[in-house]
Amino acid sequence: MNRFKYLLVAILTLLTLYLSLSGTRRRSDSVLRTAYWPTEGQCVDAQGAGADYAVHMTGDLEGCHYTFIETYICSQGGGYNEKGHEVFCRFA
Repeated sequence: MNRFKYLLVAILTLLTLYLSLSGTRRRSDSVLRTAYWPTEGQCVDAQGAGADYAVHMTGDLEGCHYTFIETYICSQGGGYNEKGHEVFCRFA
């Protein structure tokens, strides 16, 4: 019975180690990108006209990400929530 406990602890330890290390690898559905506020002349696509703000993106996703805010709420606790839609225009 004592051997069974040691074996169970060893298996659980190895399983925990494996699961914690497997999360550090890049998943195939992850996206590497860098986003920054556009400079003049960037993010001037017609689809983004009237956007509340735009973000210029490089990396796996290259283009401009436009956000159109329709409603927003600021809570007393300091939380901020906005609803709307987004448009992404890929560089040609």
